[in-house]
Amino acid sequence: MHETSHVIITRPRWGGRDLLRAYRILIDDQDYGKIKRGQRINIDIAPGNHIAIARIANNGSRPVEFTTQPGQTVHLEVAPGGNGFQFWHAYKSTGYLRLTLLSATD
Repeated sequence: MHETSHVIITRPRWGGRDLLRAYRILIDDQDYGKIKRGQRINIDIAPGNHIAIARIANNGSRPVEFTTQPGQTVHLEVAPGGNGFQFWHAYKSTGYLRLTLLSATD
């Protein structure tokens, strides 16, 4: 029997914005480090309800809520939000990044 759940967060290689910048990953307000373009982070967490967010400087993504069961793996993807012409994202606290729940598997 599995006592933990797993979260896999990926960041695509593509995207013209933030080429050299890393995004900070937080789940339930706990910092799990930074992710650069083309990287993947594997996180073991306790089963239950969680909130994930990606941050960069004073901006970030909207929170993503998800629930995990013991032994389950949740896949999230973080990428730039909008496009380079949507400059107003830089002046808001959310929306500059897009964090998406892709799937949850056993």
